Amino acid sequence: MSSGFQDSFEKRENELQLERDRKRQLEKTVNEKPAKRGEHLFRLGRQPVHLSMVEFRIISFLSRKPYRAFSRAAIVAAVTSKAMPVTDETLDEHIRTLRGKLGLLSDYIQTVPYIGYRFKP
Repeated sequence: MSSGFQDSFEKRENELQLERDRKRQLEKTVNEKPAKRGEHLFRLGRQPVHLSMVEFRIISFLSRKPYRAFSRAAIVAAVTSKAMPVTDETLDEHIRTLRGKLGLLSDYIQTVPYIGYRFKP
């Protein structure tokens, strides 16, 4: 009788180990690899959010100094590159899509009238 119990216990332990391995692999995949080429992952709590390169740069730049308001010009200068130029007009569009992707937490990116934007967790 103890042999059956031992076999059942070992089988359950192996299943749990496989589940832990799958979870680790999934976490590694989510944390280290973009889902698609040109996309980046940003973790907000436990929820991964797929972002474009410019959106990722915007939220990274703003979140480095929470509560500090940055001018639109400062944000554009920080996130633009030769491969992906950003202007004042496209910045607004990137902010709009970024807020859409953040969903219920979209108010983390706040508009500061006459100045620009800030990150407020």
